Amino acid sequence: MSHFIASDAGRGSVVVDAERGLFALTSWRGAAGGLGASKVIWVIEEEGDNLRARTETYERAPSGETRKAVIQTLEAALRSMGPEVTQGRTPEGQPSTSFIVVHEGPGYAFVAHRGEARLDVIREGQAHPVTPPDGDAKVSHLDLLPGDRLVLSSRGFPEGALAKLPEGAGGTVEESGKALKGLLEDPQATLAVVDPPASAQAEALIARTRVLGKLFLFEGMSFDTRLRVNAICHRRTFLPGQAVVREGESGDAMYLVVSGRLKVTLSDRELTRLQPGDHFGELSLSEDMPRSATVTAVEGSDVVEISRRDLLEFARSHPDDGMQLSWRLVQYLGRRVRDLSEKVAAR
Repeated sequence: MSHFIASDAGRGSVVVDAERGLFALTSWRGAAGGLGASKVIWVIEEEGDNLRARTETYERAPSGETRKAVIQTLEAALRSMGPEVTQGRTPEGQPSTSFIVVHEGPGYAFVAHRGEARLDVIREGQAHPVTPPDGDAKVSHLDLLPGDRLVLSSRGFPEGALAKLPEGAGGTVEESGKALKGLLEDPQATLAVVDPPASAQAEALIARTRVLGKLFLFEGMSFDTRLRVNAICHRRTFLPGQAVVREGESGDAMYLVVSGRLKVTLSDRELTRLQPGDHFGELSLSEDMPRSATVTAVEGSDVVEISRRDLLEFARSHPDDGMQLSWRLVQYLGRRVRDLSEKVAAR
């Protein structure tokens, strides 16, 4: 992992712990904001070992539970900063303390963010904003692909500044940092450019990202929304002959095939086979109902699981994104009902 920092200590405080994959930038407005920025730095430095322990567990056994443990640790760190840091505003209504905290590792990044501080991801020569420009503190998780570059800034870029990357932005991290520094809204703000280590599961991550992008729930969504939604997509691996779901059992999740092949059977009669890009169980996202068939792995298979509980929790914490997902689900189920009605009428 390589990185480049351009900092003016008068406008932002910085934590750089490359060994632990921990980076934090802050900026502030007013005396209270300055105290808040100092508290952010102190808390993140204090929690560094705890965060690393949680992310190491996640690296060894990535799952919804180990990912949640890292997010909860970051959320606890934010709570310890106090509401004056995570919610405080100036008389003009602007966040008094802004910060971007990134804890990255092979194929992932956990992010805590507030205010005008910003994270962008450069992927395949294009910059994508990840964090909203304002609001109270939030924590999120990102899946990173090989070649992704993280750009952290304490006060962000003017709107449209990264629509076309400047010459040098795709070079080394130092070349990229120097090229991007000149685009900052405040030239004295702090900038960090980080190239995270590649994941040993890079091919699986690429395949998962590709099929998720084509799923009816996510198709056409913005880059930052898809990154946030990834937090409710859990990888499951099945051996040949292992059942993913069983006919008659209660279900509360849908599944998307990433790799391998699966067969669908009803009363031991094979109905069809599923391959990468196919999905099943989406009706379970709307209500708890028995499975209409059994789905079994024919060969070693990776699938993505999205549960109704996680979807509801995501909608509560991200209302706008949750509304998009809910509306897409309603539209899809409506089409399913119409197609079934037409088939019945044609008999």
